[in-house]
Amino acid sequence: MRFVSNDLFLLSPTQKNRAGCFWRCFSIPAFLLLLLCGFAYTMEIPSAEEIKLMCSSAPGKDKYPDAKAVVIRSEAEITIDSLGNYRWENFAIVKFLTFGGMRNYENYRIYYNSGIWDIKVLPSFSVGASGTMDTLVENEINFVKPDYITESGSSYSNSKMVVLSFPSLSESSAIVFHYELRTNEPPDRPLDWNLPVAGEDPVLHYKLTIRHPKDVPIRYKTLNGAPEPSVSPSELVFIADSVSGFVDEPLSVPLAEFRPTIRFTATSSWNEISKFIGDKFFPYIKPVSAQIRKKAEELGNDPKRIFLFVADSVRNIDIDFRDERIVPLYPDTVVRNGYGDPLQKSILLGSLLVSCGYSVFPLLLPYPEMDIVKDIPLFSQFRSVAIMAVKGNDTLYFDPMAHTAPVGIIPEYSGKHIFVVKETGGEFVELPRYLNKLQLDYKIQMLPSGGVNGELALGVSGTIERNLREYFKGEKPRRIRMKCGEVANQIGPGVKLKDYSLSRVENLLEPVKFSITFNADSFAFIEKYMMIVNLPEPSLPFAELLPPLTLDERRVPMNLGEPFEIICTFEITPPEEYEIIFSPEKQSFANQFGSYSVSSEDIAGVAKITYHISTNASKITPEKYPEILKLFRGFNAPKNWVVLLKKRV
Repeated sequence: MRFVSNDLFLLSPTQKNRAGCFWRCFSIPAFLLLLLCGFAYTMEIPSAEEIKLMCSSAPGKDKYPDAKAVVIRSEAEITIDSLGNYRWENFAIVKFLTFGGMRNYENYRIYYNSGIWDIKVLPSFSVGASGTMDTLVENEINFVKPDYITESGSSYSNSKMVVLSFPSLSESSAIVFHYELRTNEPPDRPLDWNLPVAGEDPVLHYKLTIRHPKDVPIRYKTLNGAPEPSVSPSELVFIADSVSGFVDEPLSVPLAEFRPTIRFTATSSWNEISKFIGDKFFPYIKPVSAQIRKKAEELGNDPKRIFLFVADSVRNIDIDFRDERIVPLYPDTVVRNGYGDPLQKSILLGSLLVSCGYSVFPLLLPYPEMDIVKDIPLFSQFRSVAIMAVKGNDTLYFDPMAHTAPVGIIPEYSGKHIFVVKETGGEFVELPRYLNKLQLDYKIQMLPSGGVNGELALGVSGTIERNLREYFKGEKPRRIRMKCGEVANQIGPGVKLKDYSLSRVENLLEPVKFSITFNADSFAFIEKYMMIVNLPEPSLPFAELLPPLTLDERRVPMNLGEPFEIICTFEITPPEEYEIIFSPEKQSFANQFGSYSVSSEDIAGVAKITYHISTNASKITPEKYPEILKLFRGFNAPKNWVVLLKKRV
């Protein structure tokens, strides 16, 4: 997820997803206006003496040996009015247990969108081990450019960041956060959110209160042990005590997939979401203007060429639906501007395809690493919009922002469920599965000195093809050669690039052709009459598919990413003075998560070795993790990647 608000104080900065807020002091008239809209509630905040007592009596490393910090108290109050405006107040007390915990919080980053919210930072301060309190002052609140804003989108985004630099901290200090956010005008969509109750740090007391008009019901779903609320006609109250933290592990799934999580929405139905997007899409794609019809004819009314025009000729403004207001533009305006966000480029693409006789529907894309939620109409789980175009039996899928994707697929969504918006309502559909494949074919000539001359040819498809195109796209020849050198460097120590061949990666209508030649003065290890050749595993700068399995067991579910297939072949010719005496033994293995095989043969003194591995699962629970270890550690076993040569007598 790219954006979270109230779990701001529940997650360490290394674990939390982006959080939204904005520092702006209200004028008195604006504040009174919001009170008149129904925002008269204020949170009950502990006194200074109570906070000191909480900090001094909080449990430490003896109870939480793995934790870096403990959240003593985390509270949020959300108040919604009949117009959809809301006020969101957050308060938390965090005590550090280690130096690392202090480092996580000492410069606290708060991300916000100035086009949606006004935020008031309320008294926030540090609490020393002796109970001394230092209040955050103005020069400790700093505005900086968010690190996630790309250069192409920075001029068009209202996303900003403020850093709270807490004074006088030590590894036994505590800090108190307190702020409120308010919508600065009625939102363009109902409020909904996906809130983990706790992140990496344990939470001693958690409370979430949602107040709403009786005629604006709140739908909710609790997951993974999150508390059920007490319910009244205009209020939901979620309370939890002693929520454990977790130990961060590599390749973990998103927090909401395994941590106690509360999902809530003021949206009444999926049809409301469909209408919200449909009203910003269908009236803009037809009737087709003369300019758009002419452009479609110039492109031969070919949907693939049309996609390439939109993807390449209209610059991406890469915003997230949860970051910005959604603003549709007519296709002619998008062409004239020369840039567009996901919805605007989808409108242009849709109008061009309508001109060719296609029926066009917008697709709402969730975050690719998240499972889609169908139980309640949760708009905030969607990050972008794409296109489904239908003409007879021909159905095409296009993401106008994926300017390096193979035509006809949406990268990272093979077999995933998405939401299709139609004028009569919406529905969930499963996208077609595509092959996410990497093939590496090596030809290696060993030299008597242990050096090597070699060739490598690549074949790619699916998201891996997208990644390769992205890796080289737009680069000048010098940079391309440098990046090809990086590919050669990963083959082994001392390996250098000799030459390369690369087709034009910008041409999405043609398959990518990529090969390199390389050499090394010392590739193999020579011991008396033996030459030991260690073969490179299939890892590339743009395709590091094999996960690092440094853990023998896991406590957190693992995200393997998209299913993939790797085929790796070696043709190894020894020097005349040597003969091959060992190459990997034939073997195979399969379980519910994938399979691998290794085979080799000696043909006229040349070793031909083939490796194959494929996966069919994306998320692995801790109890199933041993099966993943068997799959990948078996494939990566050192004996599978060594060839022995012996000098002829």
